[in-house]
Amino acid sequence: MTRTWTATDECGNSTSHVQTVTVQDTTKPVLTITDPFFANVENGQTLVIQCRAMDKDWELPTLLDSEITISDNCGTPTYTMTQDVLEGTCSENGYFKKIVVKIKVTDLCYNEVNLNFDILVVDTIAPVFTRIPEDVTVSCEEIDKIFEISATDECECAYISSKDTTIAGGLYGNYTILRTYTAKDCCGNFSTYTQKIYVVDRSGPELISISSYLNGITNGDTLTRSCGEIEIPEWLHSDASKLMTAVDACSGNAAVWMDVKLSNQDACWNYGYLKLYTVTFNAVDDHGNPSVFMFYIKIEDKTPPVVRYIEETVCETDSTYPFVFDNCSEITYSFVDEPISGSCPQTTDYIRTWTFSDACGNTSYATQYVTGNDHKAPVMSLVDGPFKGELNGSVFKVKCSDWSEVDEATLLSWMGAQDECDIFKTVVKTFINNGDCIKDGYSKQINYVWFATDNCGNTSQFSLYIQLIDDEKPYFIPNAAEIYVDCESKIPMVRAYDNCSSVDLKVESYQVESNDKGVIIYNEKYIAVDGCGNSAVLTRKVYVDNKKGPIIYAPEVVCEGDAGNGKPYALDYCSNKPVPLKGEKSDKIYECDGGKYYEVTYTATDDFGNTTTMIQRVIIDDRQAPSLAFSYDFMAKYNFSPANPVIEVSSEEFNTLVNAIGKDAYVEVLDNCSVAIPIVKTQELLDTYCDEKLIHTDYHFAWTATDVCGNSSGLNLIVKMSTSKVPDMSFVPKDTTVYCLSKVPIIATPALTCGFVKIDTKVVNETPKANGDYDEVRIWTIENACGERYSASQTIHHLNNDASLSCSIIAPQVFCNSSENIINVDVTGGSGEYTYYWEVLNGSCHIISGQGTSQLKISIAFKTLQLKLTVADANGCTSECLVNVPCSLEGVDPLVNDQDNNQDSQYKVNSLSAGDYSLRPNPTTEQVTVEFATQKAGLIKIQIMDQLGKVVLMKEIEAVKGFNSEILNTSKFVSGIYYVVISSTSILHTMRLIKMN
Repeated sequence: MTRTWTATDECGNSTSHVQTVTVQDTTKPVLTITDPFFANVENGQTLVIQCRAMDKDWELPTLLDSEITISDNCGTPTYTMTQDVLEGTCSENGYFKKIVVKIKVTDLCYNEVNLNFDILVVDTIAPVFTRIPEDVTVSCEEIDKIFEISATDECECAYISSKDTTIAGGLYGNYTILRTYTAKDCCGNFSTYTQKIYVVDRSGPELISISSYLNGITNGDTLTRSCGEIEIPEWLHSDASKLMTAVDACSGNAAVWMDVKLSNQDACWNYGYLKLYTVTFNAVDDHGNPSVFMFYIKIEDKTPPVVRYIEETVCETDSTYPFVFDNCSEITYSFVDEPISGSCPQTTDYIRTWTFSDACGNTSYATQYVTGNDHKAPVMSLVDGPFKGELNGSVFKVKCSDWSEVDEATLLSWMGAQDECDIFKTVVKTFINNGDCIKDGYSKQINYVWFATDNCGNTSQFSLYIQLIDDEKPYFIPNAAEIYVDCESKIPMVRAYDNCSSVDLKVESYQVESNDKGVIIYNEKYIAVDGCGNSAVLTRKVYVDNKKGPIIYAPEVVCEGDAGNGKPYALDYCSNKPVPLKGEKSDKIYECDGGKYYEVTYTATDDFGNTTTMIQRVIIDDRQAPSLAFSYDFMAKYNFSPANPVIEVSSEEFNTLVNAIGKDAYVEVLDNCSVAIPIVKTQELLDTYCDEKLIHTDYHFAWTATDVCGNSSGLNLIVKMSTSKVPDMSFVPKDTTVYCLSKVPIIATPALTCGFVKIDTKVVNETPKANGDYDEVRIWTIENACGERYSASQTIHHLNNDASLSCSIIAPQVFCNSSENIINVDVTGGSGEYTYYWEVLNGSCHIISGQGTSQLKISIAFKTLQLKLTVADANGCTSECLVNVPCSLEGVDPLVNDQDNNQDSQYKVNSLSAGDYSLRPNPTTEQVTVEFATQKAGLIKIQIMDQLGKVVLMKEIEAVKGFNSEILNTSKFVSGIYYVVISSTSILHTMRLIKMN
């Protein structure tokens, strides 16, 4: 401070003097923290805060600028405060987050006050069991039972494991398990709980059905069967060991026996069923614990009695019961009569209602009309027909020719009956008696008797007699007066008929002379007399005109001296009896192209002078065989000559040629002496051989013709079939690639063509590679007729993963001690729809929702979460992506300012292959995702430096082998260029990052 002094006299003269005053301030400013939590913190102190992230109302204490007050005795001081956050691993560093707080207060004289302290967010409280299983006693088969148990932690997830210790018991099969549950958090804090499990053998063996007959039947079931069926199934007669087995967890298998008991029989009124079979399978283990598997077979009767027959109308005196059937039990009959007004004043009619009940109460009903008995029969009279109005017992005579049989329905229509008091039934019967025309005056008497009977058995009878008289002659069939036939065996027989009675027929026949030697004449007389003496006469003249000669049986052509066909003979045309046969050899010799023949004329004459002649050719000195030749059309079609009968065809033409040859239409035969020469055809396979390109197969076709003298000739044809010896393998599919679980269907085996005899298919799976990829080779091999084998294959490349399928987890900036954080994923490549499986590798309790979808909702405490996603496509291919999700402390600067350790560090940028490292987005605003791949798991350091080399952010993470992803918060960075350095003991890589606001 400068002070100026001035002295002035009365005359105004003045003198000045400058004085300098120096003020020294050696008192430091005063720092006051108003937040009670931080008010008494001392410089260099470490505040330990227990994480209570599981308490939704808990917040981490945070020192704000508004909670800091500064003052000075000489002026207004200033201050700076930095809060740098270091992330720790609780199990190694003892904290989740370390907040380094540095406060510096400076006055105008540079007096300063420094307050430096650390805040550690820790978890020192062990998890607490929220649900524990009580001590229990279980049987042997329940020792693997999972009991419900849960635990919570103040800060993170609690992981529960268990360990069993067995203590032997006093009895075999009895012991105690001490199951110690340990609930441990990620900081190593743990709690234990021991459950005592007393294991005893108190359960019988487990009865397990081993027969399909017991499928669907459970213990205590009731099977229902109807009476009348087979009540006990046939399979229940089998040995019990074939139906059921008994397995005991403590003492092994046990013997099984079966028992079937019948109960509750004949008490359907009480139980609702006829009878009950109880089927019991029994087994006992070594400790005497029994087991029973029981089911019931209930025999029911749900069917009411069936009325087989009941009279619709009965008389009041009728004591006959209706015929009713029930296949299960006895039937109880009862009825109720209800009187009704009838047409008869002397009696009363009823409607009778029958009730039929079986033992199970099933009921059926039927009704009858019951009439009273007036003891009077119905009155009958003829009301229709040719005898309408005639009286009972009337007799009528009718000619047989005028009478026709009358059926029952017509007879009933003639009769009318009346009964004013009862319902009746009319029947008619016919009685026929043969009469003696001379004594009785009729040939036959027909007696029609009608009976009318009412329901009470009162019967009336009406008779009518028809006497058939016969005054007409019998008649003949056939009745022609003259007939003409060529053989006696063909003369038709005459028969006599009569309209009334049988006929006695007498025949007179004698031969008369004929002017024609070849014709026989018979005069016939037929006399027919019927039972009443009426007679008829038929005279007939029969002309037998036999003009056909005998039949000669001899071959048309024979070789002289050949007796192979037997001796010729002749038979009569009509009687088929032998006829003398004469043969006359001709002296004339005929030439036949190198051979000779003469003729023998055979003659046969029957008794009527009819003669048959046949000329037989007898060949002599014939040593010339028949001539065989192919037709001109055949040779022209297949382009060959008789001099070289060889046809060359492809395999496709071969079958058509064989079909043509089989018809024999292409071969002609001629003989110098004989006619109608038979041809015999044969076929054989000659040879199969191969050259450099083709398969050749030769077939020999032969035709043979033999004349009657044994002279033979042959015709040969060679067919050469050629086809490529290399099979057509175009059916083999092309090579292909499939991914993961996708399969390629096997094609159907093609049919073999000519020249090929066998086809084989083989599938070879090669040894998988380290990454699971392998090749499947499908080989088709075809063998030709020469034994040569040709193969073609299809290679199917099975790739264990689809390289195009990839995923990238997109995580936003999240704050510590928060929930409802949304994580998304970007998936590309693969095939079809995706499925998602999320994992938090270091805290599964943080998943809130979204499992199985592309969006996950998580909570977070104070540690960085290791998030993993497995994506699968429609082929079953998978891709995994991982990301570390850190959390920021809200209101606290997350930037690391560790100048002492990093200020002088220098980094060299190494050139690595593209794709090993990436930053996205770049440029960025709020955050950047660092992605990199490593050959092995280990500790990785990630640092961000500004252009001066100052480290502004530093993180250490546990990287996994393969792909890694880490999100870094850049929201507090100023705009500019930064460098991201990834380093470990084996790698060092630097990338440029652009920050934009």
